[in-house]
Amino acid sequence: MAKRKDSTRSKRTSSARLWVQVLVAPLLSFMAFGLLLALGAGPEKHAEPPPPSPSDWRVTRYDQVATLGLDGSTEVVVSMSFNFGESGGRGPVLTFPERHISPGHLDRWQNTPMEVLEVTSPSGAPADRRVTSENGVLTLRIGRQEEFVHGQHEYTIRYRVEGLVTPNHPASGLDEFNWNAIGAASTVPIDAPRLTLVLPAQVQRLGCFTGAQFDQPCATPAIDDTEANENGQWAIEDWEIDDLGRGEGWQVVAGFAAGTFSPDVAARESRVYRWRTMFSSDPAPLLTAVAIPVLAIGTHLLWVWRRRRPTERREIAVRFDPPGGSGSGGIEPGVLGVLADGEVNPVDMAASIVDLVVRRQVLMDRRDLDDWSISRADRQQRALLHRSTDTALANALFSVGEPLTAARWGSSKGGPAHNQLRRSLETAAGVHEWFTQPPQQLADRLRSWYGLVFAFTLVIIAALSFVGFGWAGLAIGVTAWLLTRLPAPLPKFTAGGTDAWYQAQGFRLYLTTAEGPQLRFEDGGERFARYLPYAMVFGVVGQWAAALSRGAQDPQRYLGGLVAVGEALDSRSLRRSLTRSVDEFSGSVTTPVHVAAIKAQAAMTAVSAARWASSGGSGGRSSGFGGGGGGGGGSVGGW
Repeated sequence: MAKRKDSTRSKRTSSARLWVQVLVAPLLSFMAFGLLLALGAGPEKHAEPPPPSPSDWRVTRYDQVATLGLDGSTEVVVSMSFNFGESGGRGPVLTFPERHISPGHLDRWQNTPMEVLEVTSPSGAPADRRVTSENGVLTLRIGRQEEFVHGQHEYTIRYRVEGLVTPNHPASGLDEFNWNAIGAASTVPIDAPRLTLVLPAQVQRLGCFTGAQFDQPCATPAIDDTEANENGQWAIEDWEIDDLGRGEGWQVVAGFAAGTFSPDVAARESRVYRWRTMFSSDPAPLLTAVAIPVLAIGTHLLWVWRRRRPTERREIAVRFDPPGGSGSGGIEPGVLGVLADGEVNPVDMAASIVDLVVRRQVLMDRRDLDDWSISRADRQQRALLHRSTDTALANALFSVGEPLTAARWGSSKGGPAHNQLRRSLETAAGVHEWFTQPPQQLADRLRSWYGLVFAFTLVIIAALSFVGFGWAGLAIGVTAWLLTRLPAPLPKFTAGGTDAWYQAQGFRLYLTTAEGPQLRFEDGGERFARYLPYAMVFGVVGQWAAALSRGAQDPQRYLGGLVAVGEALDSRSLRRSLTRSVDEFSGSVTTPVHVAAIKAQAAMTAVSAARWASSGGSGGRSSGFGGGGGGGGGSVGGW
């Protein structure tokens, strides 16, 4: 009763896991994929560029005063004269990147948040402002939708930006202020821009770069004669460069003594959610992705290896007959194969069929390679060497009809008979209670759990991708699938199972060490035929055949049933097992005639089987003094 309850509970649990795999896992996987797309892990998104500007638009004056504080924030006042020409326009448009890729870390953003404080027009032009933020870019649109202006107008914009300071930069060893004073996405030319820097400490080094990629060095003012004012600030005034064309920017870099700024002023970082960063190529994610299958599969195989035999250690003594005896009470070879690996495999089924043929429980009538039939022997003949399991095995073999013909077997593709034969052997093995639980039950449970992990692969990938370990998530899914294909470990052996295992190993030892002359006189050589299926199960057909070649007179008479079955059954794995046994046998027989005959039949059997970019720059090529762009800074356009 207890076993029945356990079986019912196990079936319910397996059913629940199946429903989770079929319904819940795909639903969560689609949700995870949607979440990745929503967070930006899909196609690369870029800030929408400012609209094209008429050719007569021009910024004739662009003066900035940037005041850097010890808290790392920078307040900027822009005073510009925008000439809309005869074409006219509503007002200027400034775009400010609020993040850029962290130097040396493509999977991280450095955030430079912006705040627009004030917008005015001393010339009286409409100064209404509209601020939007999308894809890491803040856009400031000045003017009114319904009102156009012509000619030149003055505008003053005041804003604050943070995160432009990198304390103790690893490349320069300085505290670096790295700022794009003018972005490289401007759509109007700018005449001779000027800059005044108000700094909280003595600057030790200045850098200046222009161009579309901030890769063209420009002149810097002298810093040796700068002095602090009454407020303890150092000013670099009226820093002017040449005119900038459309799509050209201006990057400014200032280096201070390390320790001038607190480490807390560094730009706040966040993860870049893009496919190439979520599946990072950094060493840690890649090593993790490699370690997961190695450790998981290695642990599983170690578990299988440790469970391959009983925990109790005994000396293996030679046994001259199978466990249970060599007569009708002996254990069927296919059933004994379950004791070795816990499952019914093609070799076990092949051995069972050969055993039925050898013991005349079934008869094969083979007229041609594709014209054969297998039928039950008459009752009187079956009674001579009948086992209790023979009826169930024969019923399984004839589940597609009796007699079993080539046409019936081919139309069924081996499915019904194959599955019925497997179940019959599993049932027969379960009667002996060799294990604390049915091996197939443990195997099914493990594979269902591995399958459950595989079903949630997309969810796992999504979760680990948030920390850049997407490859590790993929490795988990692939590993789980591989684990479902590997042999399952055996359950623990019972006391009876331990006895049977050592008896089986003793019998295997006999099969590998038997003497040919002894076989000649024991049972008239028939012992070889009876034990051949056991040699198949134990994988020692070659050794067993070698003993025959030294003692038996006609090895072919004992192999006929084996070859016939191998030719008849249209099951690739089953036929492969039989053919392998034929090859091993023929390699052990020394009589040339017999070798030729066996290999010819084996050959007949074989024939029948026949621009990656962010919204900002790269931070001055890592050092801040090699160009490449910094953070913040507005690109100028109009609308």
